[in-house]
Amino acid sequence: MTESAGYIFNTSFYVPESRFGKWQEWLKSHLFPATEKVVAGVSAEIFEVVSARPDESRIFSVQWRCHTIFEIEKLDTCVAAVLRDFGATFGEEATHFSSVMKRL
Repeated sequence: MTESAGYIFNTSFYVPESRFGKWQEWLKSHLFPATEKVVAGVSAEIFEVVSARPDESRIFSVQWRCHTIFEIEKLDTCVAAVLRDFGATFGEEATHFSSVMKRL
């Protein structure tokens, strides 16, 4: 039996419907390549929040399941750096926030 990941690094995005395709491309060309370089073997999962859809936006959760706090710290530093340029691409139309969750 394999041990399950004890932490989840989550970045949530609020994306207008009109920018959805561009956001998906941004994930593939910017965010995912950067995170794969810093934490090899930790892949992202993307979920859409279906319980809410404010103002024609879609809400997504991008999650990385990690085994150690060290992996979380590396992801946090990496994701923060990549997200600094997020506003240049999307302006104020799309927003984001990150959080860390720990399995009890």
